[in-house]
Amino acid sequence: MLIAAVTLLAAQSLHVETLTYKFDKVHTQIHASVNHMGFSNSTARFRVKDGGVSLDPADLSKAKVAVVIDANSMDLGDPTWKEHLSDAK
Repeated sequence: MLIAAVTLLAAQSLHVETLTYKFDKVHTQIHASVNHMGFSNSTARFRVKDGGVSLDPADLSKAKVAVVIDANSMDLGDPTWKEHLSDAK
């Protein structure tokens, strides 16, 4: 009985499908940091509009991440600093 169970588990592990996860937009953000003239770092947060992760458990080198951010959602915690960065060309 034990040999049959081990054989069944081994056979199931040989064929593993690609796992796909979609990002939960409420709990997913992109964070960035900008050095300001060597004196301080300002951090920004962007909302994720869409995206996800695909994993092949048999070959993790095939993993893929896709992310679409809303550039207008940039939050620097300071409206003046946001306006300065938004107007930069």
